[in-house]
Amino acid sequence: MKRFTKLMALLLAVLMMLAAAACHPKDEIALTVGDVKLTSAMYMVCLVNADGEARQKVTENDTTGTASQDYYSQSIDGVNFEDWVKNRAIELLTEYAAYETLLNEGKFTLSDEKRAEAEETAKYYWDTYGYSELFIPNGVNYNTYEKSVVLSYMADEYFLSIYGADGTSPIAAGDVEKALSENFEVVRRIDGQVDSSMTEDQQNELKAEFEGYEKALNDNSKTFEEIYKEYYQIEDEAVTSGGSTSSGASSVSSSASSASDSSSSTSSEESKPKDEYATIVGGKNTPNPDSNFAAIKAMKVGEIKLFEPSDSSSYYSLVVRGDITSDPYYDENLDSTVRHILKDEEFETTLDEYINGLQVEKNDYAINRFKVKNIKYPSTTA
Repeated sequence: MKRFTKLMALLLAVLMMLAAAACHPKDEIALTVGDVKLTSAMYMVCLVNADGEARQKVTENDTTGTASQDYYSQSIDGVNFEDWVKNRAIELLTEYAAYETLLNEGKFTLSDEKRAEAEETAKYYWDTYGYSELFIPNGVNYNTYEKSVVLSYMADEYFLSIYGADGTSPIAAGDVEKALSENFEVVRRIDGQVDSSMTEDQQNELKAEFEGYEKALNDNSKTFEEIYKEYYQIEDEAVTSGGSTSSGASSVSSSASSASDSSSSTSSEESKPKDEYATIVGGKNTPNPDSNFAAIKAMKVGEIKLFEPSDSSSYYSLVVRGDITSDPYYDENLDSTVRHILKDEEFETTLDEYINGLQVEKNDYAINRFKVKNIKYPSTTA
């Protein structure tokens, strides 16, 4: 009986230890850099972002079309998928802490206007783009997500405090203008995706439809606006800038927002492109490279071209080449992006040197409870 009692007491002690280990405080600190403390929830934001980044890298390098069936069996730069994601998440979290430290040290400023813009952007993406559906199931509330967006704005503000037009090491205006011209173009564009579920007859119908649109543009029997509204079934309502649709066509506002590393806010009523149907396309050095960029670059302004699906694209794309130099909107909205293209490598080296001089304390107990394989995605984006 005594042996049984002792065994039960031992089991109870083990259970109590396990229960204590499973109980993590709500605002548990994951990383401390000087006086800056970031929570485990902020680490989870970084883990989700790192996982998305890793999936994109795997997809871009996938030659078989099967990598997305099991991301966890893949590797990136010789590192297995899960380890790469965890390493990248710590890197992102450390950078966030560094930016907040730099701000506290007075190395750059974040104006009330920029902070408000960051908060507005966070609210917009949380409510409109469904980020709430991604982060809430992973234990991240809105306040934590909003802080991550504010920290992203800090990153861009610190970068611009060095390389911006009024920075300590500004990039020559001529170099910015040249890089803009080399890396971006503007087009009018209609996209039709060839889905794997489509029959051969459906694919042929889509091809014939786009060839008909191409012919109509070339013989001037229909305007681009008429074709656009016909294809996307738009009646008399106004078209949003860049024509954001469910087909995969990217809008000017969303392209500029993602391209500028959170430096631009949601679609502003104060600044719009002259052409409401215009879409930005970027080359290989841009955040969202277009597989047809080189061919678009070779087109003349006003030229019409139909791009068919290829190994690098699953879309029929009807494109009319525009002129990016004719609208100052693009100079303004792509300025930060272009500066990043020119100086990101140098900036990252400078930031790494700064981080290496900081005292960084990582709480493995708070961090290791999060598993890459346990990240939850909404069913529509899984």
